[in-house]
Amino acid sequence: MQRSFSFLAPSLIGSASVAQVAAPETTPSVSPHGDEPAVETVTLSTPTGKMTAHVYMPALSRHVAGVVFSHSRVKYQDGTTDLLPLASRVSKAGAVVIVVDRTLVWPIQGGDTNRDGGIYTIAALRWLLSHADVNSTRCAYAGPMFRDPKDPDRLRTLGYEDGIQPSPWVPLGEPNNSSNMTSIKKPEGQIFVEHFLRKRLGLGDTVDMDQSTPRAETAR
Repeated sequence: MQRSFSFLAPSLIGSASVAQVAAPETTPSVSPHGDEPAVETVTLSTPTGKMTAHVYMPALSRHVAGVVFSHSRVKYQDGTTDLLPLASRVSKAGAVVIVVDRTLVWPIQGGDTNRDGGIYTIAALRWLLSHADVNSTRCAYAGPMFRDPKDPDRLRTLGYEDGIQPSPWVPLGEPNNSSNMTSIKKPEGQIFVEHFLRKRLGLGDTVDMDQSTPRAETAR
């Protein structure tokens, strides 16, 4: 049985491979303090250009889980939601998290909205695998399906072709999962995402941020 939340979906598996990451430019921005994650700003180099990403490294960083966020913020018609605090909490629980510094637009303006950054998402994962001691069987992806850089007609997430097992997927920005985008604006919605990632990646129980600790539901 697969454990999931109603607004989350299982990962998809693709079949082509892509993007290479050149040596990154790294700028430390926050020093580790206690069990708080260390934070770095890195530059991802790809065949189509460079992109900034934020890396959250847990205090204990040996053979840990990895999480890739395709976007760092969500722009709504009535404001913007920052996803970096969520990334930081997931990292504090024990995962290395990389967040591509891009804006996800909601509601979508067309069928291809938010799907053009796959090369940066893949580059972010490649950075994790080559610069951190990440367990490739414990990786997750948060973001919409993207167009494969080598096969633009194909939509996919992260999987075997990128060097990891098919990953737990938080489908932010997916047109057929609009409830995600309503939920993620609220603290309780972010709690559920955090809880889902903790459970699927073996990071332990969710920290109670509001009233009660969310519990996983079994999908039938």
